[in-house]
Amino acid sequence: MHAPQRRRTSLAAIVAAATTLALSAHAQCPDLIVEHSYPFPASGSQFGEAVDIDGSVVVIGDPFANTSLNSTGVARVYEQAPSGAWALTADLQAPSPQFNARFGTSVAISGDRILVGSPRHDPQFGQANRGAAFLFIRNGIGNWIFDRMLTADDGMNGDQFGTAVDISGDDIVIGAPQPLGGGPGPGRAYVFHYFAPPGLEWVQTQSITPLGFQQGVGPTTL
Repeated sequence: MHAPQRRRTSLAAIVAAATTLALSAHAQCPDLIVEHSYPFPASGSQFGEAVDIDGSVVVIGDPFANTSLNSTGVARVYEQAPSGAWALTADLQAPSPQFNARFGTSVAISGDRILVGSPRHDPQFGQANRGAAFLFIRNGIGNWIFDRMLTADDGMNGDQFGTAVDISGDDIVIGAPQPLGGGPGPGRAYVFHYFAPPGLEWVQTQSITPLGFQQGVGPTTL
């Protein structure tokens, strides 16, 4: 009596079968959530550190991505096609990437604007961990291009401005959790507003601290 022979299935057949099952499941449940990852991940890149979505566009922070310099960071943009498939369409980087700047620690999107925080970026030589946020806009042909860098008017070394960011229309808020030169402090949030040309465009309009805080004293318990 002969032992039954095992059928060898090729990798291509397995992939085809899995794809067919996925498409069938999506057809039966069009709202099915699909897992996405960067196609060429780097060990320790922390892809997914920050995420935001607006309609059919997703932006994902990858602050330890290994680009030309270690941990310069990247923000990756995915867009959804009419078929429902998501695809990587852009990798956003600071115009002058810096070592360990952690670009992509925070991300936000609103319409044709993407804001990316880089809390260890040094806007000028000799500074240390002041932080910055980078604004990108989508041009008329659908490409995301760098628009400007935002910094705090009263920034100091160690502020880590850009640790958190958000944008809604013509308003931006950016968090700096370590103000006062990086020492113990309550943190601060900076508000920017867009004044359409021929005005001043993006202008810092306010900085917000916890109620009752006095410099050198610390937050007051109310």
